[in-house]
Amino acid sequence: MRILPLRLFVTIFLVIGMKCVAESVDISLTRSNGVQKLSLDKNTTKFEYGQDYENARFGQVLRIEGLDKLAKLQELSLFGFSSLKDYSFIGKIKSIQILRLTGCNVVDYAFISQLKCLRGLIIQSANGVASAKFSFTSDDVEYIEISNCQLRKIPTFLALNRSKCILNLFANSISHLSTINQEELERFKLAILISNEIKVENPSAMIITTGRVKDYIPVEYRKYMQ
Repeated sequence: MRILPLRLFVTIFLVIGMKCVAESVDISLTRSNGVQKLSLDKNTTKFEYGQDYENARFGQVLRIEGLDKLAKLQELSLFGFSSLKDYSFIGKIKSIQILRLTGCNVVDYAFISQLKCLRGLIIQSANGVASAKFSFTSDDVEYIEISNCQLRKIPTFLALNRSKCILNLFANSISHLSTINQEELERFKLAILISNEIKVENPSAMIITTGRVKDYIPVEYRKYMQ
């Protein structure tokens, strides 16, 4: 068996080591009790993170930095960040196609307009959504879900191609639709209002108020559901 010279072996080891370091990026989470660092592969395409018990010793997450270094990130899911108020960092992640925010208290959704590759927006169990305006620059948005957010009226959607988009407003508190609301919903590919307090007069086939959500979502759209 041929034995590599020590100098050549060390050189190969250093090159491989430098390559591994170059392929990772650091994500910083500023918490109430300190700063937590996460090291991720720079080619990461999917990132899920929540305010979990495992990291409770660090306290509540107050700021997230560095996710924009993940140039290939397509899917971002954040869970339970009740103390994180500024989500503008998401707008810097230009490659995002699917964004999920569950149990997050977002004050300003202006960053949505910066996501030019966005295809799916899912907001669940969040506060402050009722008064929000959602402005889009992506022409590829095909699924919007705002569920269990205590909505009493239809949110405002700006610059959105409704004809190719499914709107899912499951489990809110919408009890009335004006004529304008109904006409607006009928412009969507499908509008789901199951588990609301609503009774639609002369409903069209585009507005669904009863049944199971999954039964109405086409197979190709179910990748947005969890």
